Amino acid sequence: MTTRSTPNGVFTIGTSILIDAPVETVWKVLLDFPSYGEWNPFVRSQTVQDEWSSQELSVGQHLFLKVHIPPTMDDSAKLQESEEIVHLLDHEQHRVEWKFVPPVPYILSAPRAQWLTVVDGKTKYETVEAFSGPIAYVLKYVMRKNLQVSFDVMGEALKGRSEQQ
Repeated sequence: MTTRSTPNGVFTIGTSILIDAPVETVWKVLLDFPSYGEWNPFVRSQTVQDEWSSQELSVGQHLFLKVHIPPTMDDSAKLQESEEIVHLLDHEQHRVEWKFVPPVPYILSAPRAQWLTVVDGKTKYETVEAFSGPIAYVLKYVMRKNLQVSFDVMGEALKGRSEQQ
């Protein structure tokens, strides 16, 4: 998928890729946040935060992400951090969605959806994030290209990790 404009936002970033692994395997890799540092050059760390410090994902939980933009496995590179809140988790439909929690309300909205489907015996991974709000205009011109690369690289890395399982 390529970057495109959307009536509900300033721009969107997304990607899709076919993975030669069972959908349950890919779903397990996608939700195994503690292992992200082993294989994901974009999202280097993703931690679930709740009052019990459980790493089991559920709706309403906060996620703390550390990302490399542009993506790299070099952890000496500067990481950017963001807080997200899970607003959809559907294990049967293999769909998860979360939304960026901005430090200042209404300055940026960035909901992200990730889902899996089966196509011709393979698993199709798709993800899209829509950016809106005043800061989205800045991100569009400053970070859009690197965000697209980051999404594409994560899709490739998910494919590689899942096909090795």
